Amino acid sequence: MSADDVQRFPVPVFSHDLAGGGSAVFDFVLDEAVGTPVAEVPSGTVLRVELRSLHADGGALVHLSVAAEAQAQCVRCLDDMLIPVSVDTDLLACYGDARRDLIAEGNEEAEDFPVLSDAGELDLFPILRDLFTEQLPFKPLCSPDCAGLCPDCGVRLADVEPNHHHDHFDPRFAELADFFDTDVSGDTHE
Repeated sequence: MSADDVQRFPVPVFSHDLAGGGSAVFDFVLDEAVGTPVAEVPSGTVLRVELRSLHADGGALVHLSVAAEAQAQCVRCLDDMLIPVSVDTDLLACYGDARRDLIAEGNEEAEDFPVLSDAGELDLFPILRDLFTEQLPFKPLCSPDCAGLCPDCGVRLADVEPNHHHDHFDPRFAELADFFDTDVSGDTHE
């Protein structure tokens, strides 16, 4: 795939290929990472986008289908993992004047409508950023029953025997061991 084959934003919704509506499949590169601090689709990821548009009064009804894999770390065991995310949605994109008219008429949802440029181009990045981000977990887990890390030695609990444990003693009581004729681990001296 050459650099000329990859679409960067803004994406034409009404171009000679989509005059008054139609469909297109193209590659789209993310110029910035998309996601949360704990899970993200990295910058430079090339996404395969399916876009269909229908001409609507003052804009276009746009259907987007795209899938990606987000990189994350399990919050319990810190293993790297991939999280599949996909977008399959319809949205109404308006020209700036039509959007302002809808807002003036009291349509509260119109403030969230994506804006088409006068040339009929749509900036996909903020749309994909918002849709991908709301699908990503705030606390990613590699599995629902992930045991995490041992709080004493930091070893991954899935990699050790089930009865993995550490003896704990309070060092402040070490001087009392001789008094009770017991070592710190709790064994009696004979």
